[in-house]
Amino acid sequence: MDIRIRSLPLLLVLALGGACAGAVEFSEGWVRAGPPGASTYAGYGTIHNDGKRPLRIRACASSSFAGAEIHRTDMEQGVARMRAVDELVVAPGESVALEPEGTHLMLTEPTGPVEPGQVVLICISSRDFTLELKLPVRDARTRAEDRSDYSGH
Repeated sequence: MDIRIRSLPLLLVLALGGACAGAVEFSEGWVRAGPPGASTYAGYGTIHNDGKRPLRIRACASSSFAGAEIHRTDMEQGVARMRAVDELVVAPGESVALEPEGTHLMLTEPTGPVEPGQVVLICISSRDFTLELKLPVRDARTRAEDRSDYSGH
């Protein structure tokens, strides 16, 4: 098994069953900080599957939030609508970006303060594996690649 980490503040611990043998990479992970008292946050990063079989992510959980799901943003008549994703599939040799205004981690009801500089634990899993991610909380205004007005998540 080959695991690569591209972001030093991100710790990736991977426990895989035989069904997902190969390399899985999660890079550029972070959680967007919100205003004081916010009840909804979002997590981002890129999942890459170097394995020979599809990676099928079916669940998300966090000790830092009461709720954690994978969501996508759909535009309908100029209005952004959030939809839960039952299964996120990453094909062999492909990557899926979790990004603002697209597919992302929806994190709700924090169990404590969520502020820039903190790290939150998020677990992403399927029947055969669990990815435990430690994602830094960052102010979106410090991210050069995030230039949107999209304040919801």
